[in-house]
Amino acid sequence: MPKPPFKLVAIIIIISVIAVFSWQSWQQNHDQIPSDFASGNGRIEADQVDVTTKYAGRVKQLFVQEGDLVTVGQILATMDTSALDAELAQAQAQLAQTHASVIEGEAVIKQRESELKLARLENERVLPLAQKGSISQSSADQKQTVFDVKRLNRHFH
Repeated sequence: MPKPPFKLVAIIIIISVIAVFSWQSWQQNHDQIPSDFASGNGRIEADQVDVTTKYAGRVKQLFVQEGDLVTVGQILATMDTSALDAELAQAQAQLAQTHASVIEGEAVIKQRESELKLARLENERVLPLAQKGSISQSSADQKQTVFDVKRLNRHFH
């Protein structure tokens, strides 16, 4: 077998050395990861989380963008609560009106009790006077009727 010419062997060696150095340089550049990337072996699993609200409404302001990292308890958005605020004000006004009606009803009850007490006292005063003939039976009957009406009204109201 004849020997290969020296020039051919030298060219093959030079090309081989260039190829090896090029391969190593490419590997080093290829393996380098930018500083803002994480590296390692493993498997990443992500869960998609749907965010819902207790009440339907419109979003007033967003504090995060899609893809932002968030922490537990962080406020992500605020809702437009103007309709709910109006409903709350209406409910509070109805509550105040109902409270005022209760107070008025209690005052009416006290007034009726006072009227009944007065009618009872007047009736008790005129009975002995009517029996003695000091006042007419008609006046005594009027006081008795007023007392009876007040007593009956107390049971129906």
